[in-house]
Amino acid sequence: MKKKWFILSMFFVLLVGGVILAKQQGEGWHGNRGIWKALDLSNEQQKKLLDMRLELQKEMLPLRSDMQKLRSELKLELTKAKFDESRAKKLSEQIASIGQQIQLKRILHQRAVRDILSPEQQKIYDLHLLSAGKFRGRERPRSPAGPESPRPPAKPFRDTDQ
Repeated sequence: MKKKWFILSMFFVLLVGGVILAKQQGEGWHGNRGIWKALDLSNEQQKKLLDMRLELQKEMLPLRSDMQKLRSELKLELTKAKFDESRAKKLSEQIASIGQQIQLKRILHQRAVRDILSPEQQKIYDLHLLSAGKFRGRERPRSPAGPESPRPPAKPFRDTDQ
């Protein structure tokens, strides 16, 4: 009898968890959270952003794959018995080059996203960009003492050898 109740309760937990997960996934792009929720995008804007996001992912996939391959090659080079500094330098430069390409694609994507927003949405999006992504559609919390209060002093480094 206890085994039956245990199985029934586990089934119920899995069923409820599945419903919650399905609801979150059905709420739109990124679960309709954070900045996207704050922007209150129209259906047309959501469709455009989804298409743009898909295109960005398609462009980034080969770059990320190449970068991962180069990083693996660099790790192998570092562990060889006979280290080739020029090869390591070349791999490092190639990794940096791909990183720059990825960064540029992200910047251009952010600008394209901004261009399809209304002026009011652009203000919210700009605040998001300028706050390094910490903005979540609401004012950030301030310290209890107020925004002008000084930070507490950092803990001094403790030397364990003494």
